[in-house]
Amino acid sequence: MVINILLLAVFVYGLSVHLIQPIYTNDNSYLSFVMSALMLTNVGLSIFYSWKTVKPQWIEDYVYFVSGKFLFIGIAGTLVGLSILFNSLHLENASSDQVNQTIGLLINGMKTMVNCTLIGVICKLWSDLLLTLNEQVNQ
Repeated sequence: MVINILLLAVFVYGLSVHLIQPIYTNDNSYLSFVMSALMLTNVGLSIFYSWKTVKPQWIEDYVYFVSGKFLFIGIAGTLVGLSILFNSLHLENASSDQVNQTIGLLINGMKTMVNCTLIGVICKLWSDLLLTLNEQVNQ
């Protein structure tokens, strides 16, 4: 439970000093918001789970289910970023302004790809840590 609170404190600190906001503002798929909400739900349920003397099975099942989905959601965001990237490649007979706009769209697609992958991996690792800690609580 101490690790959960410490990781939450790091997350809140990152939000307060604007280290994390670029990840969310650069994600055109909004899947990083979905993953963050699921992760915060996992953390809250894990803290609740560690305090309970009778451990509800549905909490453990939920954490296992969501933990397995983070990488898939991250990959989905990567694919959305790739589609943004490929849909912006229209450079035949383009003026310099159109090329500049296309480069901006390419960069947005790449940002979405990287951010979704990064959030997916971080959430998966954090969720696996929660699962390991919950298993230790059960023993």
